[in-house]
Amino acid sequence: MRHALFPVACLAVLPTIAGADGLKIVTDIAPIGSLVEMVTNGLSKPEVLVSGAASPHGFALKPSQAAALQEADAVFWVSEQLTPWMETPLEALASGAITVELADSAPILREYREEAEHDDHEGHAAEKHAHEEGHDHSGIDPHLWLDPQNAIAWLSVIAENLSALDPQNAEAYAQNAQTAAASLTALEAELKADLAPVSGRPFLVFHDAYQYFTETYALTSVGSISLGDAAPTSAAHLSEIQHHVEETGAACAFSEPQFDPRLIAAVSTSLKVAELDPLGTNQAPGPDLYSATLRAMAATIKGCLSE
Repeated sequence: MRHALFPVACLAVLPTIAGADGLKIVTDIAPIGSLVEMVTNGLSKPEVLVSGAASPHGFALKPSQAAALQEADAVFWVSEQLTPWMETPLEALASGAITVELADSAPILREYREEAEHDDHEGHAAEKHAHEEGHDHSGIDPHLWLDPQNAIAWLSVIAENLSALDPQNAEAYAQNAQTAAASLTALEAELKADLAPVSGRPFLVFHDAYQYFTETYALTSVGSISLGDAAPTSAAHLSEIQHHVEETGAACAFSEPQFDPRLIAAVSTSLKVAELDPLGTNQAPGPDLYSATLRAMAATIKGCLSE
């Protein structure tokens, strides 16, 4: 079962259901919760299911989170590929809510690489554009929020769906989405300028989750220690990565809060190690989390590669 964007024309017949505390909204990860808060701007506050250092790829709902899904008016999530465990709870618990799988409206989709890339500027995965609902996402890298162009597109999708549920605040949702889109457009330009000085310097990442970010900002990843979100790392792959680190002269490797960083030492003890946080684990929850997450990632990469 796939939860695609409900046609707004169909949702428009629904009555206003926002209570005194606003619509009840659930999101899968903090960056999506942040985008929703940009649109609601205080009218309602979403509940984020995956928070802290938990990995979105494998997760068990708490009873309170299951209850939140049961009571939800709307659920916004990235895709089944990012959170495969969400499909059953959505069917069982959130049948009364609209469920919006944001990958269906992402303007930029990139194929999930089966092997670690050794040069993000040669033979990179083809960029694809999605214009239809319910299309097949198999083989698609689900870390779509790391490209601001996807986030900008999602703002209007979020606003349209919330407006259909809460037409009294439709104008506010639309204006908030427009303001947030302008802010994210400026953020993208800011980060491109900040990262330009280090665009050609090679580095290693912990797992293959950054091509949306590296392609947008012309960064050069020479490989990933883990080939996938849940894939084991073989001795043969570690040996291959060691070779490419030596061959390219990569000096930096980036760990993540959700994964054990000790494997980096198995590649090389001479690598400088810094932590990337694509989920905003270390950022304050709220509408500023998305921008703060991307800024922190850019600062970490630039800092390590500039040394």
